Amino acid sequence: MPRFPAITMTQRKPVVFVTGASRGIGLGAATALLTELGAVVVAVSRTRSPEISKLAEEHPSDFLAIEADV
Repeated sequence: MPRFPAITMTQRKPVVFVTGASRGIGLGAATALLTELGAVVVAVSRTRSPEISKLAEEHPSDFLAIEADV
């Protein structure tokens, strides 16, 4: 069961949805938004890559990985 980031109404962090986040440009964008911008990232991909799993483990309150085909 996925853990959802704790977001409150007073939180000022941007929330960003990234599709195709398991590899390539999507993974790079998700990583940069999370680490450089400090955004809460919802990463959507058809499969969960090891890199996505690592980001979810390292940033449990700011990163949510969802497996879906959009």
